[in-house]
Amino acid sequence: MSKDLKDLIEKAEEEQASIAFLEKTIEKLKLENATLKKKLYELNPEIKLEPVQQVEEHAEASKEISILRNIVSSLKQELIKTERDKTALETQLDELKIEFNKLREEMFDSAKDELIIKTQNSLNTLINDYGKLENENKSLKMKLSKLEEDLESNIQVTSNIESEKFNKQQLEKELGNLKYKIHELESKNQSLNREITNLKTQGDLNSAEQMIERLKGKNFELEQENKNLKREKLKNQKYELQIDELKTKIEILEDKNKELKDKDSILLAKTITAMSARDRKTQISESNLKTPEIDKIAQFSMLKEEVGVIQATEFIKEQKSEIETFNESIEIEKVPEENEDGSIARKWQCPHCGNTNKAQIREQDDKTHVIYTYPMIYGKKYTCGQCGKEWR
Repeated sequence: MSKDLKDLIEKAEEEQASIAFLEKTIEKLKLENATLKKKLYELNPEIKLEPVQQVEEHAEASKEISILRNIVSSLKQELIKTERDKTALETQLDELKIEFNKLREEMFDSAKDELIIKTQNSLNTLINDYGKLENENKSLKMKLSKLEEDLESNIQVTSNIESEKFNKQQLEKELGNLKYKIHELESKNQSLNREITNLKTQGDLNSAEQMIERLKGKNFELEQENKNLKREKLKNQKYELQIDELKTKIEILEDKNKELKDKDSILLAKTITAMSARDRKTQISESNLKTPEIDKIAQFSMLKEEVGVIQATEFIKEQKSEIETFNESIEIEKVPEENEDGSIARKWQCPHCGNTNKAQIREQDDKTHVIYTYPMIYGKKYTCGQCGKEWR
């Protein structure tokens, strides 16, 4: 965009140079008209013109015609240039519209919308400038037609000079027209200077392009953060599945615990009945004085019952201890330890070297730490990839 602005400024400067050239030619024409007036005042109407003077006047008129033709050719060249500028501006407008549509498709944030509004405003200003240039082109065409008419009138005047003298009134009218043209050219010069200042103030488009590049970088960073968040969501889903599995295992163990409690109550009832039966048998043996063989059989049956009761109580204790250890391990896995500043526990931090990179820390089953026998569940251990330290 800055190159386009520079081109427009250069074109405006060229137009100013052409205006200055026209002003110079007008001044020359004024001087020539003044000389002609002096000659007319000096000459009387009764005196006939000599052939030498007629030749000189004819030469001066031909010079004026050549000057006017040069002016017309220069104006035609300016018209061609303005038409080229018009086509260039049309192509620039098409390119800017394409860029504007691309930016509108790529941008979704409020800051990007503001940039789009700025670019749209710049497009509107360019469209206005394009309209101004079209109006100037039309005015130049009108001036060209006027100058061509003036050329024709000047040619007719030269033909009249060969036959008759110049009239004062025609010269004064032409001078008035020239003054009017000078005034129009001065106003045009002022308008061109204003347009140059407006174009210089439109240099904010470079900053807008830089802002677009910065926003693209921020968009890339946000996409990476979105990917990281998706990965963390997948990890959380895996943890939730593990928690659901552990909950089902806890429910199974609670059911087994209830069954064991029922068995424990039944075994306690059996032990109580066995103990009461043993007391009765001892009382009967003391009162009735049974034979030694009967005593041996009774002692053997009592020993069997006592051994069964002891085995049942030991089995219940083992099951209770396994359930408690399993519940403790589940609570440890569910609730991670936290530091003083609220960070996650040091499961993923090596206690030896302080490594916290999860990619270098490996999680394994610790087969020396059995949590539950059926189904077989082991505890977890961690190994550091830098120093080789193992911890739970």
